[in-house]
Amino acid sequence: MFLPLGGGDLRVERHRAIVAQGSANQQMIFEITMRSDARRFLWLRPFPEEPRLFDAEEDPFELLTEQTIVRAPYNELIRDDLFGPSVVSLLIDRLFREPPPEVVAPAEEPRQLELGTPIFLEGQVSSSTISYDLLLPENISGYLAQFGVRLDQRQIRDLAIPLNSGWRLMVTLVEDPRPSLEDPVRIGPFGTRFRSTHTTYPMVPATVGIGDAILFDFFLLGRDPLVSSAHETVWDVRPWEGLAPPIDQLLVRYNDRIARDSTLGVEIYNRLGLEVPENADLVRASFRRPRNRADSITFVEASSPVTIPSGVTRGSGVDLFLCILLGLAPLLYTPESWFLLWVVSRARARKRREGRAFGLRLWSLYAIVVGVYWFAVLPGAGRIAGVIPLIVGVVQIAWPYTARDAAPVRVEFKRKRKS
Repeated sequence: MFLPLGGGDLRVERHRAIVAQGSANQQMIFEITMRSDARRFLWLRPFPEEPRLFDAEEDPFELLTEQTIVRAPYNELIRDDLFGPSVVSLLIDRLFREPPPEVVAPAEEPRQLELGTPIFLEGQVSSSTISYDLLLPENISGYLAQFGVRLDQRQIRDLAIPLNSGWRLMVTLVEDPRPSLEDPVRIGPFGTRFRSTHTTYPMVPATVGIGDAILFDFFLLGRDPLVSSAHETVWDVRPWEGLAPPIDQLLVRYNDRIARDSTLGVEIYNRLGLEVPENADLVRASFRRPRNRADSITFVEASSPVTIPSGVTRGSGVDLFLCILLGLAPLLYTPESWFLLWVVSRARARKRREGRAFGLRLWSLYAIVVGVYWFAVLPGAGRIAGVIPLIVGVVQIAWPYTARDAAPVRVEFKRKRKS
């Protein structure tokens, strides 16, 4: 919950969080991106108990994001361009494929906001026996009164849910020296540790207005895969297709065990300093939530988890074998290949009759062009698709065609002499 001081508007755009469930406590590193024209505002956030705060690494989400991007297998890249350097590819692009999306300028880096020292308040929300209005605890209402803040009944009702459940309320003064709705600003990254009976992303269950949905990006670490208890889970086994996070559905783009000695494991276990089980499972998930509700999110073990990446993964033996097979497609199915084979067959016929002919090496040159094309357009180990076309073309050029039609044999038939 955000309470502007002295007027202004606040619009939260994105939550990012690393939520790790250890054996003794829950750890959470989070940041919030918003747009605001309020110079000062109060930030209220509930926790099951008063958390222990720690300094998070600067920008801890970037490496996790990079290491959990699942890229398309190499053979998928070939399938999208199966005919290679052929006029057929141009026709398919022109007639059946949508034009490439416009290049979007990179998002502006949010400004970091200055946070005051947080304080933690607790108490029970009661109701008046006369007017039946909800009343905040005196310590909370008194603290807010110092800033000239008076909550309405709806806001008090929202705070009553965590407070009357025994939770603590963290209140932080935030200042923005250059308030503007045009420029994004950021709170965090902010590190907390606290005990909780459930793995949760705590929020004040507040009604926060209308407008575009708020994006939530989570990295969830636990002994088993974690998903939201209140949202349908969509396991995206083809995340390279760029499916947008749906409204109120948890889209999982990555789910796998993390070895301690892997690049991702070193980041999680060592640099971030998170206390998580050995060989923990990491889930990267996103969803969008309408702005009209913003209550806490509870995570539970997935009932039927799907490992992502799954199936044929980039660089696997099956992927490279499929690349080799698909790399031959332009030699087998393109009209250029058929035409050049016909030209070569005619040239060989002349070669056999006359001893020389033009066009004997045209199909071999096309095979080399196909091999070079795959080497140029495919990344990494996917270039193996060009090996066989290249070998075939080079060998045929190096191996001279020496066949000749047999010389004519003159035969004279005579009547057999009588003895």
